[in-house]
Amino acid sequence: MSIMKELAGRPESRMIALDDTNFCYFGRNLAGNPERNLSHKPTRTCAILVPELMVRELMDRGINVKERVDKETEKLFHYVNTTLAFTDSHGTPLRYPPKVYLVNENHRAVPLPEEAITDELDYQPIRCVNVVLNPYEYQPGKWCLYIRTMYIEPDYDRIAQLREREKEFDPYASRYAQD
Repeated sequence: MSIMKELAGRPESRMIALDDTNFCYFGRNLAGNPERNLSHKPTRTCAILVPELMVRELMDRGINVKERVDKETEKLFHYVNTTLAFTDSHGTPLRYPPKVYLVNENHRAVPLPEEAITDELDYQPIRCVNVVLNPYEYQPGKWCLYIRTMYIEPDYDRIAQLREREKEFDPYASRYAQD
């Protein structure tokens, strides 16, 4: 079960930590591909699921929590849109850029530099996401969420299944296998 907690400290007291959540099945553009962005800008964004127990608390803080019905299960779910920003609006690198980690199969967090966050990550099956969000009030009462720290745990079992399925349909896979 996911938990939201405010981190202690002065400026960090605004931070929101979401444990054991995930990305929505739509809206993941961490690579910042302008072709997949409605505004056609190279903005790195993603929609993160919010557990039902936290929805009211986030809304009370003025965070825009959205809801949608899953077409397959017909269940209602809630999410927030977030931004992964390495530069400011003028293109200047941030003094404190976000930290993104990919958790490997040995449960070690491997830091991902900005250039390693590509389209491949956007389409990879994900088991779990742990994220610290920094709310920023850009107008009175209007907030946006920036990713400060994020740990992404790929679903390695699902990835292995997909690779096996690819081999079944690829008559040349065994010829060029690198195993």
